[in-house]
Amino acid sequence: MSTTSTIPNPVADFSAPIYMEEATTSNGAAAGSSASSSSSPSLDSVGTVLNLDDPNLLMADMDANVETDPYAAPPPLPDGRWLVKVKQVDVKDGQGQPARYNVKQGKDGLVYAYTALEATVIDPSGKFDGLKLNDYFLSTRPQRNGGIPMVRVLTCLGQQIPAKVNAKVLLDMLFKALGAEPQLEVDTAWRGELDQADQDRFEVAGVKEPKVFGQHRFPQTAKGESLPDIDVDTQLGKVHLRARPRINGYFPVGSAKASGMVLGPRGK
Repeated sequence: MSTTSTIPNPVADFSAPIYMEEATTSNGAAAGSSASSSSSPSLDSVGTVLNLDDPNLLMADMDANVETDPYAAPPPLPDGRWLVKVKQVDVKDGQGQPARYNVKQGKDGLVYAYTALEATVIDPSGKFDGLKLNDYFLSTRPQRNGGIPMVRVLTCLGQQIPAKVNAKVLLDMLFKALGAEPQLEVDTAWRGELDQADQDRFEVAGVKEPKVFGQHRFPQTAKGESLPDIDVDTQLGKVHLRARPRINGYFPVGSAKASGMVLGPRGK
């Protein structure tokens, strides 16, 4: 007959140490394991996992940092050229369900596909390393100059694009190329954005949202540090915009060095 140890209820007995043990069989072996696994580390050797009444926990000092708001949003990634690793992330399909891509038809009748990318900053200094950037609309729709965003990304990844190509071919190439989360260089720029409530208000009113592009267009402190918040006048009155970094261009790895640029924040 097997027995199972019980874990003390931390609410009922706050100071009681918590142990983790496996159920044992009649021969003393852990349930679901064989005698041959006796050489493996046992949970019995772990002992006490946590004692909430341990003086070392209760008496450890820490900096109060009373002037720092732990819920404040971190400052946006500065405008600049950054090394990133990229991966594909899902968008929503016509039914609102997650999908690798979606297909839409423009007002001009052109059918196109799009997906999304997530870029993670690689910063050797460590200051901005790991920050995330998102391109929510990487599409096969030609822009005014004829360029196709998805083709640009593939070209920067070293892919050879046929002279004539369709959306299916581009999607297949993109998904394959992004499988190993390759590296790219990206240009970024701050873009002022409304909160959701104001976005809804402008949509209902049929009024275009205000646009503020570029870190240099935002207020600065006396020390020249950019502030990511700005108030602007609109048809619907004064509104608040918060800066968010947006990908403003893709480039092959090494292109910054080749053109004499330095990766990181753009010089003022």
